Amino acid sequence: MPTVLGIVASQRRLGNSEVLVKEALMGAAEAGATTKLINLGRLRVLPCNGCMACVFKGEKCRLDDDVAGFYEEVLAADGLIIGAPTYFLGPTGILKTTLDRALGYLPRFAAAARKPAGVIVTAGLPNWDQLSVPLASQFALTLGGRLVGTMTAYAPGPAQALVDPDNAAAANRLGRAVATGEPLPTPPGACPVCRGRLFTPVGPGEVECPLCLVRGRLEASPEGGPPRVVFPPEAASDHRWTSERMLKHFIEWIVPTRDLFMKDFRAIREARRRYEGQG
Repeated sequence: MPTVLGIVASQRRLGNSEVLVKEALMGAAEAGATTKLINLGRLRVLPCNGCMACVFKGEKCRLDDDVAGFYEEVLAADGLIIGAPTYFLGPTGILKTTLDRALGYLPRFAAAARKPAGVIVTAGLPNWDQLSVPLASQFALTLGGRLVGTMTAYAPGPAQALVDPDNAAAANRLGRAVATGEPLPTPPGACPVCRGRLFTPVGPGEVECPLCLVRGRLEASPEGGPPRVVFPPEAASDHRWTSERMLKHFIEWIVPTRDLFMKDFRAIREARRRYEGQG
């Protein structure tokens, strides 16, 4: 019986994000999963201070808070459902603050089997949430998730998303997909990995998802509208967040930065003396 962990990144009790994650967990339970809920807004989460002891010395994080326990829960789960409200075009800061503390866990996330993950984003109105799905998806992908679906619900007030029954139905369906591991259809024109819609031009008629580094091509819309983005079938299997790429980045870049720094240490120490005592 799989265990599905719901993660809410909101300070608001029974707000849109929390009620929809709880509905998704109900769907997961109906599909046979055991469920658990963690609200990041109710944990003690300190910002990373960049000491790098977790990487260079293999030490347990020196910050005394709830993050290590949270990541152990993530590693123990078989599936993830992340819910976050939108503040200023993107998800709440607690999601990023928690993610910044994941560096020492990257090898364990990369070594574990990619687990089904779903993302639920809430926002007040469309066109003010463009960063929410990609960045919430980044959280899931970094933690070893394999996205099986995302959804966005628009409602300004606490739990107001429930007024539209389609939102609860979509959340329930997403929870079932996470429990079974069966992906929901990717929306047309969305990145097949993070399901975001932010793309960078990289050549004539070609674009790249800056989050996942997968490339698609622009095709004329049959309806005569703006061009649409089409991805080849293999795009979803070769991207930044594969276990192999994550581990390679950790071993071949992050770990060697210590030696790169020590090589330049005397020059760095001399150069920064002019800034001592300022501020």
